[in-house]
Amino acid sequence: MINKMSKILLPIFIVLLCACSKYADIPGKNTSLTQHMTGLYMFEAQQGKAQWVLEAKKAQIRENNSLADLTYPVIYFKENGKNVSHLTAKQGLMNLDTKHITLIGNVKVKSIKEKMSLTTDKLNYSFKKNKFYTKNKVIISQKSTVTEGIGFEAASDLSEIIIYNQKTVESKK
Repeated sequence: MINKMSKILLPIFIVLLCACSKYADIPGKNTSLTQHMTGLYMFEAQQGKAQWVLEAKKAQIRENNSLADLTYPVIYFKENGKNVSHLTAKQGLMNLDTKHITLIGNVKVKSIKEKMSLTTDKLNYSFKKNKFYTKNKVIISQKSTVTEGIGFEAASDLSEIIIYNQKTVESKK
């Protein structure tokens, strides 16, 4: 009777243990919990008005180190509730604790406020400092002027810019 009972209870006990494990739904993973989601939407507000809005088509959040892998992230930067600039990229990696994001692949920033655009292959952004920065090549276009540089720092609306190793490559009158 005990042998028969253990044959029935043992598989049930194993199933229950697996169901309670935080790794049970992640095939091949046994070291960390990862959440997979489609359609990520995050924002930060002050005094009832959004300061920025982050959207991504897909996200994987690694809870053991508070990192979020983002697919096709878009960030809208706001001032007094209105968009002042927006950013697009192929990929992003965001630290959810420090609010730092690294954007990779066809990164584009368009400043509505300054009527300017920036293109690069890699760009960092600190939400805490409200600053972009990179050591990579950047191309900045404003009206009929195109400026290239290696290294860059700027405010999120591109109103304050520092371009290192810069040269104007095209200027039309």
